[in-house]
Amino acid sequence: MGIVLLQFLPKPVTVDRAAGRAEMARMVAGFPVEFADARGALVKLDYPPRAVVSLAPSLTETIFALGAQETLVGVTRHCVRPPMAKDRAKVGDAGQVDVEKVLALKPEWVVASALTPPEVVAKLRSVGLNVAVFAQDTVEGVQADTRRLARVLIKDADAVRMEKDFRLRSAVVEELAKERGGRPRALLLVSPDGWYAAAGGSWASQLLKQSGADNVADAAGVPWPKLDPEAVVRFAPEVIILATSEPEGGAAERFLEKLKTDPAGAMLPAVKNGRVAVVGDDLLTVPGPRMVLALEKLAAALGTK
Repeated sequence: MGIVLLQFLPKPVTVDRAAGRAEMARMVAGFPVEFADARGALVKLDYPPRAVVSLAPSLTETIFALGAQETLVGVTRHCVRPPMAKDRAKVGDAGQVDVEKVLALKPEWVVASALTPPEVVAKLRSVGLNVAVFAQDTVEGVQADTRRLARVLIKDADAVRMEKDFRLRSAVVEELAKERGGRPRALLLVSPDGWYAAAGGSWASQLLKQSGADNVADAAGVPWPKLDPEAVVRFAPEVIILATSEPEGGAAERFLEKLKTDPAGAMLPAVKNGRVAVVGDDLLTVPGPRMVLALEKLAAALGTK
């Protein structure tokens, strides 16, 4: 009898992982997803990635803001915001990525920024990793990148929410700028040394102008120029804002004193009138979901006499 019953037992089921993923792709609307990344490479995802490695702080912040942090298995040592990002495995930094560590995490997608060297991206692709590079150069570009990340991570509604929040809050800033009247000549520095500035073509300069100022560094003709001291004196900024990764407490006073001892800085209207401000915590050095907060900080700095 036992031998007869064995004929009716169900046969073992073998799992074809590739077929399972293909079936997953068919079940998720809009997949596979294909697009050309910031460097023109074709990126294709057959299904939503379940394990992602981020090589840029901006992309790490965006993935968290979209609510897709459960997919994030690895980040760089510079990915420190939000604080939960520090708990992820570290794979180096944008310029020096440990490929073995990345492979050990078995990512189904690796996201990088334009700051990631091409040779690093090429090396990752050479070992079979699916890599996408995002430009994140302008406000519109950052928002488009957010939408693309959201599409791949199935977080479209969150991207819509974030973009709506930016529009509403930026409209308030623009209205306040109109009520304030006038457009002060402003200089946005990204380092306390060397007159490194944000200029036309950069997302930070866009925010500065949206907050109600004219960016004197736009005359440089490149997005992130190193200005000559003579040019800074000629531009005669009425407001100087320093973007930094450090907290803001007391930073403006220290930077003002530093500028007073600089031969070029001491000659500037902004320094003479004490109109020097600091926007900290990487708000103006890391593009992403906190751009609207950076915009509000800039507006507050311009409104301070």
